[in-house]
Amino acid sequence: MNGVSIPMSASAEVQAQAASALIAFSKKSMALSDWGHLQTRALFESVPVWAERKVITMIEWEKKFKATKKHSRAAFAAYYGVEELWQVLMKRG
Repeated sequence: MNGVSIPMSASAEVQAQAASALIAFSKKSMALSDWGHLQTRALFESVPVWAERKVITMIEWEKKFKATKKHSRAAFAAYYGVEELWQVLMKRG
């Protein structure tokens, strides 16, 4: 699914490299998930009247926070700490 695997028939060195890649992938995945939870919390807290409620329906959430490509690009850029997505390439270079 994620393209990361540990070939059991490979040498110990290749298995160690694959295990390191899997661990690195897992760490990045958890970091992204944690960041997503923080962003969700920040959005929730930006609507003070929701603080008194136990449940916010998906319909209410989506009405308040419309999912658009523009918002997705902005969130992705914010995750990487850049203003424009092309700057991600500059950070990695």
